Amino acid sequence: MTVNPGGVWRVGYRPKPWAWTPWQYVGDTGRFTGRWDDPLGSFLTLYAGRDLLACLLEVLAGFRPDPLGGNPRPWGWWVRWPITQ
Repeated sequence: MTVNPGGVWRVGYRPKPWAWTPWQYVGDTGRFTGRWDDPLGSFLTLYAGRDLLACLLEVLAGFRPDPLGGNPRPWGWWVRWPITQ
């Protein structure tokens, strides 16, 4: 990052939204399924955005149609995600 964005936003898990995603939310493959996470499981990504819209769009990215025919996230998954700044 070359410019200080000021404040940043994150949509995370209670009770510590800035902590790494808990392992209880790992996918069926034993890996996290975030689009920036390593598919081999070597590293995770902590998502943050300059504004709330960026974070909400990233959260909704999992609902886009999968060109390979995969399933979207289940309904109601968001109730665990607090929003913080």
